[in-house]
Amino acid sequence: ERVAVVAVDDGQAAGAARGLEPFLEQGAGADGIVLVVDGPDDLPVQCNRIPHESFPLPTAIAAGNWLDRLQHGRVRLQLDAALVPSSTANVLARFGDVDSPTVNVTTPLTGWTPAAGERGTGLAAALAVATDLAADHRVEFSACSGHELDHLGLRHLLAHSTPTHRPTIHLGASIGAVEHGPAGAQLATTRMCLTTAEGALRDDLASILAPANWTMAGLEPPWPGEGGTWLESGSPVLSLLGRFSLFHTAHDTVERATTQEALALATRQAVAAARRFCEEMA
Repeated sequence: ERVAVVAVDDGQAAGAARGLEPFLEQGAGADGIVLVVDGPDDLPVQCNRIPHESFPLPTAIAAGNWLDRLQHGRVRLQLDAALVPSSTANVLARFGDVDSPTVNVTTPLTGWTPAAGERGTGLAAALAVATDLAADHRVEFSACSGHELDHLGLRHLLAHSTPTHRPTIHLGASIGAVEHGPAGAQLATTRMCLTTAEGALRDDLASILAPANWTMAGLEPPWPGEGGTWLESGSPVLSLLGRFSLFHTAHDTVERATTQEALALATRQAVAAARRFCEEMA
């Protein structure tokens, strides 16, 4: 039996539901595939997929620094796996006065790995944003499961309720995630803001978010993350998200992935940006 070894050199492949498609196609004709995904040494990087769509060949993921030994050695692929039906839940809540203008505050709930920096910091910031906005808004809060399966939980929410067309604050991946360097732990720089805001409001948001290393990205769809799914629903959106080196790995733990200082800074600027966005949009 022949096992194909395929290098996945696109750093975005891990977070896009169809990001592995071109790499899987390179294994055509083999009996199995090992995808070698860029990432930290000896750490496999988990990758998102479309739910209910399986690839017909046995497939495994290996750490990026294993590429040479896999390409020049003998690979034996042994899998013991099964699909297990299960279910998970979205978490929904309401904050604030029912007669106040309504806004959505939303974040993904689940992750492939411990996901402390990727998901945990976003949940913390989203709760802080919701609490702040509830002082003078009606806040519809949603934390949706199934993010890594093409935003399955959010798509279910949007199909079974009507939270759209309201101003939406999306706290996505790696909100308070850090990189460790000579200056200590600092918020990662691979962070972006995507928003439907234009003109002076857009400039104001860029200024507010800059201290937390978020940079303003273009308006062109498709947007990454669940902010893009909210955009498709017709909502005005402020979407904050990013990446960092431990993204989708087993080392995305509290001790390695974030600090209290980094999370406090990111949360403070996210709250300020959300309030400025809602002043204009709500």
